[in-house]
Amino acid sequence: MPERIGHVSTIASILCAIHCALMPVLLVAAPAASEAFLHDARLEWTVFVLIVVFAAIGLISGYRRHRSHQPPMLAFGGIALLALGLTQFHGGTTGMVLAVGGGLMLAVSQFYNVRLRRLALQVAS
Repeated sequence: MPERIGHVSTIASILCAIHCALMPVLLVAAPAASEAFLHDARLEWTVFVLIVVFAAIGLISGYRRHRSHQPPMLAFGGIALLALGLTQFHGGTTGMVLAVGGGLMLAVSQFYNVRLRRLALQVAS
């Protein structure tokens, strides 16, 4: 189960980065549809909260096995960039770059967390 949460949080982080990268294209291609649904602040904050929750569950589970501080530190940096992109620079190019970078950083932290967890399980067995 914990490893599955790690995979879910990794996928959610990657989807977040894709969403942030494609948003400008969607806004130009289909302004009415994308503005009404995809660029809704409530949707973005809901996704942000879900990503943080899944990341926290995966990171806590992984940390209990591998005891490395690196994945949580990467995740914290990614979450900070995402939050900065959603609050201070929302809607602009800087906000998009921060959000995409944060999503990718969060995804890397989750990949690394799952890898360290697997290695710790192999060493323990």
